[in-house]
Amino acid sequence: QTTNPKLKRVIDALRDDVQKGSGFAEALEKHPKIFPAMYCSMVRAGETGGMLEEVLWRIVAFGEQEEELRGKVVSAMVYPIFLLIVGMMAIFILISFVFPKFIAIFEEFDAQLPVPTLIVMKICEFMGNWWWAVLLLMAAGVAGFISWIRTEKGRAAWDAFVLKIPAMNTVIQKYEMAKFARTLGTLMDNGVPVLTAIRITADTLSNSVIRAEVSTIHVGVTEGESMSESLRRCKHFPPMVVSMFAVGEESGRIGAVAKRVADAYDVEVDRAVKAMTALFEPLLIVFMGIIVGFLVIAMLLPMLTLSSTIGS
Repeated sequence: QTTNPKLKRVIDALRDDVQKGSGFAEALEKHPKIFPAMYCSMVRAGETGGMLEEVLWRIVAFGEQEEELRGKVVSAMVYPIFLLIVGMMAIFILISFVFPKFIAIFEEFDAQLPVPTLIVMKICEFMGNWWWAVLLLMAAGVAGFISWIRTEKGRAAWDAFVLKIPAMNTVIQKYEMAKFARTLGTLMDNGVPVLTAIRITADTLSNSVIRAEVSTIHVGVTEGESMSESLRRCKHFPPMVVSMFAVGEESGRIGAVAKRVADAYDVEVDRAVKAMTALFEPLLIVFMGIIVGFLVIAMLLPMLTLSSTIGS
């Protein structure tokens, strides 16, 4: 029933591997780009414990919750990003193609131009001649940034930088906490060993700084520490998360407690995203308004001078 031809070939390969005697988890592990290590580990635990069907339903529920959380963040950021792109395009068109026509009129009358108009004239003159170079430079800058951020050092530097930006750092931290708690809780609830669960959870996190902290938790637990003790040394794990995991260790229900933490942070992420967008949108509108207002005033001032000159 699969319409995607690539996925259809993968499913055929899974069927062939299982028919030849491979375990389902072993067959899934041959396709890491489609089936994450978390899913494979849960399936392996389900096969071992004889509850594969139940584990598969839990994977479905986990995927739906993750997609819902990701969708909230993405949908909240669509409008501000769209507003920024449209605003920058409008300013680019005004400076490169519209205002130069007005400047030609001012030069014909040889009028005394105010300082704002002279500044805009210089910018328009430059953009009129070199707009293509500006576009190429911007494209090269974007391509260079993407290449840099794909490197290990670049990604670490960028992730550390965004964690220092007010409002944005709150959203990122809460999002990573929700993802960490849900992934770890789901794995442990389905019989995956704690060290394996921590390692897999670290690989699923988006921010490399927080991912490195989770890796230190793996080292601490390996050396005999409790998970809460290792979490307490981490900079980006709030005290509430540490306390909840300590309670989970004492009661022997880390998986269930972790999923409760994830549910709580789902709500926190939603609130943090709404607060950030509520702050970002008016700031962006004011910023764009100041730029457009300066350009318009720079064009209107010499027009008033010219009209008074012509009238006299």
